[in-house]
Amino acid sequence: MEQALDWSNAAPTGEAGPSSAAVPSLRRLRTKSSVSGRQGEGPADAHGGDRPVVARVELIHSCDDGSVVTMCVSCPDVPAQACRTFNQDARATVAALLRGEHASCPGRRYTGRELAAWVLTEEQISKLRLGDLLGRRDESAAAVLSAFVAALDLRALRLDDALRFFLSLFRLPGEAQMIGRIMEAFAARYATQHADTPLGSADTVYVLSYALIMLNVDAHSAAVTHKMTQHQFAAGLRGVDGGADLPAPLLAELYASICGREIVMEQREYISSKVEGWLCKRGGRVP
Repeated sequence: MEQALDWSNAAPTGEAGPSSAAVPSLRRLRTKSSVSGRQGEGPADAHGGDRPVVARVELIHSCDDGSVVTMCVSCPDVPAQACRTFNQDARATVAALLRGEHASCPGRRYTGRELAAWVLTEEQISKLRLGDLLGRRDESAAAVLSAFVAALDLRALRLDDALRFFLSLFRLPGEAQMIGRIMEAFAARYATQHADTPLGSADTVYVLSYALIMLNVDAHSAAVTHKMTQHQFAAGLRGVDGGADLPAPLLAELYASICGREIVMEQREYISSKVEGWLCKRGGRVP
């Protein structure tokens, strides 16, 4: 799924690329974000913790045109200890959960689909660790990535909105091969759900998605003084659809959307705090 993008105005060497995704502040009962959010309710944690187990969570995305798209995801009952170990070593934790060998729930084998729903809905999951996991090539990571994208309903979303939503769910890793694996999975899912449109080819969606990410950097980076024009953007995508050009109105719409509203890919990590209150300083010597 590779094709050269002949842009004379690409970001200069050394310009920071997309290394993370915007992570909304999450709460179990209600969450709002300009990019995406989650809301849900559930009974007490079956494993004795104080966290609720949400039977179903809504992933909420606000589109450029003001419309709101919601996706419902059923949440598996995964112990809190698994979340803590995931944030330390995501790869080992997922492998153990798939084999039924995790210390918190020995004998309980989770499926890739269950773990995908877990990382989609668990507010304590590190989005940095999640992005690193999704980009790996081992069997357990591939199973979670496949189920992760399969859980997303992108039918009502234009490609730029689908990208905004997708990149809000985890922090994009910095390694090119890892980004490629994630974007291939995204492109295949989007193309499958838009089979009767000009974006029904996974190869086309893959190249166009990369083009939009590059345009986003070019349009909103202060380091880029000569911004890419709409003509340059369209020229770099000539013949991208199996030798044919994509419709000019579609490219113009995508160009205007990205230039008008940045895809914010945050560098910071947000994980909800479990404890609230004042910090008290203890004075004097501690024996």
